[in-house]
Amino acid sequence: MDVGRDLMTNPQLENGYTPIANELLEAIYSAEFNATQLKIVLCIMRYTYGFSRKEHGLSISFLATGTGVSKRYIIFELQRLIDSNVVTVVQTQIGTKARILKINKRYTEWDFTKSCQLGVKNSSGEERFRGEELFRSRGEELFRSRGEELFTQDKQNIKQKTSTGGLPKNRGAPVKVAIDYYHDKFVDKFGEKPIIAGKKDGNLMKQLVSTYGIDKVRELLDKFFEVDDEFINQSGYTVGVFFSQANKLLTLKARRATPRHGRL
Repeated sequence: MDVGRDLMTNPQLENGYTPIANELLEAIYSAEFNATQLKIVLCIMRYTYGFSRKEHGLSISFLATGTGVSKRYIIFELQRLIDSNVVTVVQTQIGTKARILKINKRYTEWDFTKSCQLGVKNSSGEERFRGEELFRSRGEELFRSRGEELFTQDKQNIKQKTSTGGLPKNRGAPVKVAIDYYHDKFVDKFGEKPIIAGKKDGNLMKQLVSTYGIDKVRELLDKFFEVDDEFINQSGYTVGVFFSQANKLLTLKARRATPRHGRL
């Protein structure tokens, strides 16, 4: 334990705090933000609501320094937030004066379908799914480091409220959800990030989602990482192996369920 640091770290409300409406905070942690997007949102709120203002001039360099994320990904993910109506540009950049940004607190206007399925191309021209921001670019990893896991937990239990205003179901595209779920299960099991084969693995996962639906694919992924199977152990826990073993996983699930019915 770092005793010196513990003595120095003692946050108190009287030293400053950021007032955020509970309803907005709930919408934020329920949305399909990745780690970089969430950092940007929190940073904007810190320097707007944290200073009792609704908007403020925030440069790319400022956001990159504050979040610890490179400018390259700040530019990319901030634009996605703007396209999704999460962040509003109140005034564009004028000379050396930074753009004035604010959080769009009307969260029912957030529209992730505008950006969640966009494709990007790597240096060889191969298109990769936007939902697959898990891959490694040559010589540089994307923002998804071990300490920056995507905040894309399943939110199927969150129900949309009535027209009086409630949390929107900001669920991502099924293939994106499946890829993210596979990634998180891999990291949980091995403590390392898997290599995703871009378009190839995306197409395989798309076939499984189209056939079984996202909920069943998640169940199969749970079984894939839990079962003690010699072939899977030797072949590696890749998306390709998961696809090839889908039928086996379905039968294993069925066989394990049989004894339970027999006892009833």
